[in-house]
Amino acid sequence: MKMAQVELLDDANISILAVRLEGNKVYFIDFKELRKLITPDYIVFTPHIGEHWKFFVWESYIEIQGNRNKYFTQPELVS
Repeated sequence: MKMAQVELLDDANISILAVRLEGNKVYFIDFKELRKLITPDYIVFTPHIGEHWKFFVWESYIEIQGNRNKYFTQPELVS
């Protein structure tokens, strides 16, 4: 996630992040809870994107690159 995206979600009273993956799986994430794992310690930099956080979505959890803690979640199937 880019810095600007995180800032927008931080400013919202209620922020839900939806991530859709193949197989019609959608993860609805309470961003305020996920945000606890997104700290400056885990910012990565690439010339193309700039500073950002990289996250990985697994079957039952999401992890922020470099952070050993996990945000546990389950997908919903949509058609």
